[in-house]
Amino acid sequence: MSHPVKGLLLEWLEENRDDLWSRGFRASVNDHGGSTTGTAVDLEGRGILGTICHWPPDTFEFGFNFAESGEEIFLQTKNLGDKTSLALFVDSLLQRLTAENVD
Repeated sequence: MSHPVKGLLLEWLEENRDDLWSRGFRASVNDHGGSTTGTAVDLEGRGILGTICHWPPDTFEFGFNFAESGEEIFLQTKNLGDKTSLALFVDSLLQRLTAENVD
């Protein structure tokens, strides 16, 4: 799927897809019905389902649930202004979530 405005989230995904895969997560772009105001990436792996949404210029929402029960394990909105901040936050979040959900 091609999105008209690449933005921070899709740039981050392009740069980190291999790392996500090596950590046991599949990532896919979610077009949310063709929205042109924001982008979203769905993550699935290690018993966790999640979505990262981005509304330019710098608002992100992170929502993660246990795959088996659907129980919410993380929901937060953050302002992150660059790919480095986004990468550090997602890395820390995934480390914490996977440590809490050891297969």
